[in-house]
Amino acid sequence: MRVCICGGGNAVHVMASDMGTRDDLWVGIYAPYQDEAERFQAGLDAAGGFVSRRLRGDVTHGEPDAVSAEAADVVPGADVVLIPLPSYSHEGTLQAITPHLKEGCIIVALPGQGGFNWVARNILGDQRASRMIIAGTNQLPYQCRILKYGAEVELIGYKRQIQVATEPRDAAEVVGDAGMVIGIDDYPAMAKACEQIVRDATYRQQLIEAGTSRVGQFSVELLAMRMRDVYQSAVSTEA
Repeated sequence: MRVCICGGGNAVHVMASDMGTRDDLWVGIYAPYQDEAERFQAGLDAAGGFVSRRLRGDVTHGEPDAVSAEAADVVPGADVVLIPLPSYSHEGTLQAITPHLKEGCIIVALPGQGGFNWVARNILGDQRASRMIIAGTNQLPYQCRILKYGAEVELIGYKRQIQVATEPRDAAEVVGDAGMVIGIDDYPAMAKACEQIVRDATYRQQLIEAGTSRVGQFSVELLAMRMRDVYQSAVSTEA
């Protein structure tokens, strides 16, 4: 799997140190701001090619595969694009990476405030955006600070809870037979669906029964465990 991390700040250093430990991940860093890419690469070179993460005495060494100020060098082929940047950087970053994005990739803003999904759709276009997964979190997953640029970062701790929202590309999988999935701008289809639910008592009862059954598959406890498993898999040091 190929992962591209956009930016050159504190969170990028932690992500590089975590994901760079995985032999099955190719990790690229897109750092277009001023001389960040040059400074990041210089820090890596001075540290033997590794970003070191310190957490209460434990040290993890991650090795990103590429650092560049050019999106064309690190974005093409990425299965996941992470954007741990403030909202005022989202538009410019998306404009730069959009020509190089792989169809079907996952784009995640950390955090995603400021209408990230709308900005992404506006730049990607509805048709292309519908073939990707656009997601955003309510905050960064950790508290951290750079100790040596491009070489060393202190991970102070992980946040207790992270909320994630996605564009409804996978809504059909979640909803199943318990509802209808309709495009956000498909107003005629929305009207038709509302009319069917109001007029068809049998269908309405089917939705109620299916929804009641499906809710049990998405409890807070189950979702928390699944999110934990996904994150642990992403940052595991095991190949």
